Amino acid sequence: MKHLSTVASAALISLALAQGAVAQDMPPRAIGSLDVDAATTAPLQVTRSVHLDAAPETIFATIADNENWVSWFDSLESVEGQDGSRTFTFTGGQGALTENIVAFDEPSVFAWSISEGNPLGLENHLGALHVMPDAEDGEGSVVSLSVFYNHPDLAGIAPVTEGGGATITDALVSVHGGSVTQEVFGTDKITIRTTRVTDASVAELWGVMVDGFGDVAQWSSVISEATLFGETDTSNDGLLGVGRKCFIPGFGSEVEERVVEVNREAGRFAYEVLAGLPPFASNGLSQWEFEDLGDGTTRVTSTITMDIAEGTPGMALGMTKAQFGQLMTMSIDEFVHFVRTGEPHPRELASRS
Repeated sequence: MKHLSTVASAALISLALAQGAVAQDMPPRAIGSLDVDAATTAPLQVTRSVHLDAAPETIFATIADNENWVSWFDSLESVEGQDGSRTFTFTGGQGALTENIVAFDEPSVFAWSISEGNPLGLENHLGALHVMPDAEDGEGSVVSLSVFYNHPDLAGIAPVTEGGGATITDALVSVHGGSVTQEVFGTDKITIRTTRVTDASVAELWGVMVDGFGDVAQWSSVISEATLFGETDTSNDGLLGVGRKCFIPGFGSEVEERVVEVNREAGRFAYEVLAGLPPFASNGLSQWEFEDLGDGTTRVTSTITMDIAEGTPGMALGMTKAQFGQLMTMSIDEFVHFVRTGEPHPRELASRS
């Protein structure tokens, strides 16, 4: 899964060019049947996805039950209503909060907006839970929580909204069983953390990602060609300091990366982006960890971080997060598929035609 920072960089390049040329003509945003742009003009601030061991219908019933929300948040005394709106009453006489139900598309989309004047000071708020069958493994479901809003102090309010999102998704994991698969958050520093558990061994995963660092085009549906450059440090698996140039035909551009950490014993590997970042982003870093779970499976965790220039428009950040999240999901699934089967993902095969 070595090309993720490359893919993310390409997405940012595309976004930056689109914003510079036709900033008023952003692509439409949608979550299942929900037209996000019709519900809010605010940028995406945080997303979190989980894999659950239950069917979408079962999960949606859990989400739609107000009593469950009371049990998930210690600060809530009650939640009442559902047809069009619901009211949250806080414990200890701390007031109440009203939400308008924006979408109730069983068993796929449940979305809500907090009324103006709310205690958190959120503006143009929209929260949406998207429940989907897991198309990758054919078992269980994937649930994504996305939160959109404006706020005068994004850095100050972000931990609150991120914590609330984690509470909801962690509660669903507790009820139905499963695990967190992706987190996308941050304002001045964007973080995208994606996790998969696979029955491939650490050695098999390491062999494709690290030992095959220059062979990413064999399994990536995004990269058509990759070449290595630079001197090697043979004291550390021969890769520390090695660079890679990856050509992405979909964007007509090339991105350069350099390996900055190779720790086979600890199962850690990292590389930085040297060239190809858009003007508003810097210090791109992609870190990988492989954890042997001891039952024949391995947890693969990929974390991308990127510093964002002060004053970058909120919608640019929102689109960046959305593109990052989508591309990371595609990339890690392609990587795991290739390691497990020895064959490229169907997306990669299609990209060759």
